Amino acid sequence: MDIRTIFTRDLIADRELLATFVFCLAEVQVAPASRLFHGEVVDLRPYEVLIEFDRLEREIQMEKAQFVSHLELLQRMRRMTFKQEKDYCKVILAIELPIGSSNQTRRTGNQVQSIKFEQWTELDLEQIRIQGFSKDYLDMVRQILHRFMKVVGNKVINEITVYDYREYVRALQQGGASNSSVNNYRRALVASMNRAIRAGYLTKNPIESEKPLPVNRSRPKIVEREDMKILREHINLAWLHNVIDFALLSTKRHGEILHLKWDDIDSEAGKIWIHSSEKYRVKFNKEQDLPLSEPLKALLKRIEDEQRTNGVESDYVFVDEKGKHLREKKVQEAMKEARESAGLEPHITIHGLRRTTSTKLRQKNVSTNTIKGILNHENEKTTNRYLGVPREDELDALNKLSLSDFLP
Repeated sequence: MDIRTIFTRDLIADRELLATFVFCLAEVQVAPASRLFHGEVVDLRPYEVLIEFDRLEREIQMEKAQFVSHLELLQRMRRMTFKQEKDYCKVILAIELPIGSSNQTRRTGNQVQSIKFEQWTELDLEQIRIQGFSKDYLDMVRQILHRFMKVVGNKVINEITVYDYREYVRALQQGGASNSSVNNYRRALVASMNRAIRAGYLTKNPIESEKPLPVNRSRPKIVEREDMKILREHINLAWLHNVIDFALLSTKRHGEILHLKWDDIDSEAGKIWIHSSEKYRVKFNKEQDLPLSEPLKALLKRIEDEQRTNGVESDYVFVDEKGKHLREKKVQEAMKEARESAGLEPHITIHGLRRTTSTKLRQKNVSTNTIKGILNHENEKTTNRYLGVPREDELDALNKLSLSDFLP
């Protein structure tokens, strides 16, 4: 990290503020550590330091209240965050080691620090938060890093290879992610790995050499009426019909559907709570109160009656033939088997149904802004990528033409 980005003019101009910052900086370690304080073991994360208040007057001739006041100012300046206890405080500095000129920030050979990916994720997210990035960006990076670790495991970060990334891409594609989405995730991972280089945990970015996937800017593929009819004829699992029906009526992602619990449905308030849990994190951590439509009410009543008839007692709305909570992999495999048995195209997935319903809403003259809200998108540009053109609309449009339209 360039020394000029740390010791800025506003910091140097205030002698006491500078003394407070340097006092904390002198304690920084890039690896997790533990400190013994009055017989208590205090665990410290990377870049987190323990400052004992009884050292202040002795070492920097500053009273506790004055020191804490300077910490509060440094926190407002986004230079650190701190948590105050009775006899000490824990400070996390918004820096990256080593410090030097801009061309000295990489480490080589045996100077690389060892850190597990889970620890790096925690550190990276903390640095992003301190540096004032938006909550949406923070949530996006958190989800991408957690999903990457779920696929490749909690490896030491400098042992991650391009083959791990390729395995991650395959997992995303099997889950229905488009090339455009995969490229977005790649950008976030590359940025995180570059930050790890600057922090001294990597000498080379293992992902940067992988080129972005080609993106086809043609219109989105949707499930046509005829294909939907054929698909259903090749499905003999009642629970898969239920999942498909809910996807079509709600536009929700397969993860959001499968982790839905009965307690998330508020019939009186007329809404369904789409949210993260211990087992599942919604995309970018964006929760939603989905309106409970009459068709959804009827579908959920049907599912509830089926579970009662079959003697199923489950917290989850969607269960398999044995009454067990459905997993994404099982749904994907069943959907793939039905699709291939029917001779249909690979784009017919649960996520493909999300595009299909979006297109159907637009066909019914629902505004793009309203569809954006239902999909829980950030902007209409993203929503427009979901809107296809049904064949029947193309036929209706062409039937409106005649040769007389082109003659005088």
